[in-house]
Amino acid sequence: MARYYDTMLAEYIKNPGIRGISLDKLSTKEFNYMMISYDSITDKAKINFRDVDLKSVPRYKTIMEDPKIIKILHNAKFDYKFLKHQTGVEMNNIYDTMLAEGVLTAGLGPGFFGLKTLSEQYLGLKMEKAIRTTFVGMLHQRFTHEQLEYGALDTLILFPIFKLQLEKLQKEKIINIAKLEFATTKVVAEMEHRGIYIDVEKWKGIIKNLKVKRDEAATKFYDAIKDMYRYQSVDLFGTSQPPININSQTQLLDLFNNKLKQNIPSTGDDILAAVSHPVAAVLREYRKYEKLISAFGDSLLEKVNPVTGRLHPEFNQLGAATGRFSCF
Repeated sequence: MARYYDTMLAEYIKNPGIRGISLDKLSTKEFNYMMISYDSITDKAKINFRDVDLKSVPRYKTIMEDPKIIKILHNAKFDYKFLKHQTGVEMNNIYDTMLAEGVLTAGLGPGFFGLKTLSEQYLGLKMEKAIRTTFVGMLHQRFTHEQLEYGALDTLILFPIFKLQLEKLQKEKIINIAKLEFATTKVVAEMEHRGIYIDVEKWKGIIKNLKVKRDEAATKFYDAIKDMYRYQSVDLFGTSQPPININSQTQLLDLFNNKLKQNIPSTGDDILAAVSHPVAAVLREYRKYEKLISAFGDSLLEKVNPVTGRLHPEFNQLGAATGRFSCF
């Protein structure tokens, strides 16, 4: 890897100024970065580390915000959010190698293309990503030679990948589609960075009301079927228990096919919608509330950032094979 790294330095760092910034997320609060630049006086590449205030670097803001200068990144929204949060700079004219590959594969690939995958695919270079874990806890230590090499290569390798991808995008005449995705990246990054405000107490009140309605629907369901079962079970303390588990697919199928004589293959919502028996309607009502509670109840509130009090979702621009967004 060292030989290829030296070749990359010689070929792609030729002009004065910033050539690359390598970012590594250590935890929710810790980041490492190294900045690669070119010194026209010594004719050598320089690597500056995290003790450099990016905001004080000459022309940093100008370069990042200049719409005429292409910024080549991989998973650009991560870098955009980091630099926006740390330095207040809003990058313009972004080229994202990850999104470009998504456009080139038209949804037929894995959806998320790591830089390791692209470096091997386009350049035949196997990048050792395991070294990323060695950055954890190094806020006040010097980088090792291996870490420096990894950080530099992680940035410089984008140039030849960009060149090869661009040729393919132009050949397939889909460069405008890629440009649309790149332009959207900035919007997506802003959406994630700003987040969505949630009134937690009001939200809890809504969930509480949904739980009441869910329990009422469950009671209606059990009242409707209790006479169909000869024996009623009780717990250790003599409290009457429901004859079946309302969440058990097996027991529900037994109810609909053997008790209600509906002869259905499953209890999916589309199938229950076609069943005229009132028990089916009550079960669908119960499931409606249960789904809302499980998807948007405590599990959602746990994702609220304790510092901002907002939800900060992760959007995947090319999350589906059709090109639609996905969120996680």
